[in-house]
Amino acid sequence: RKRRRFRSVIRFCDTSCTSWRSAINLQKKIIISLGLFALYFLLNPLFTKLMILILKLLLPFENIKNYFVLDNGFKIYILDSCNGFLGIIIWFLILLFFDIKRLKYYFLGALFLYFVNLLRVVFVVFLSNINASYFDLAHNVLGRILYVVCFLCALWYVKTTSSHSY
Repeated sequence: RKRRRFRSVIRFCDTSCTSWRSAINLQKKIIISLGLFALYFLLNPLFTKLMILILKLLLPFENIKNYFVLDNGFKIYILDSCNGFLGIIIWFLILLFFDIKRLKYYFLGALFLYFVNLLRVVFVVFLSNINASYFDLAHNVLGRILYVVCFLCALWYVKTTSSHSY
């Protein structure tokens, strides 16, 4: 009987230690998540300026501060929510909570998503230059579908190539 009690105590300690470790691990992930969102609010305006700088090189339209004047007179504003930085933060959080530890997935995914968002903005601008009434369709539907599909493809790639089992 003493041995049985002792074994059950050992089993209890093993399971409780495992749950403590997972609780501490979850707590670390939550703290990192809060830090990433704080980083988002600090760096978001810089990402917008970077996006505008790159778009100045790519687009043949007049640029005044944070908007572009198209050939048809339509103005497209590049806001802080247009820069794709929130998508990158969400990418980091998804990989963090899936326990993906290889840094290449974090940074290559972030570069890929930034590039896709840049293409999305260029697509919206050129479609709006054809006809200003296409802006809502291009921005709210087609551009976001493109971004979400590319995001899911990148996530699928990480899931299939990482050695982590889900």
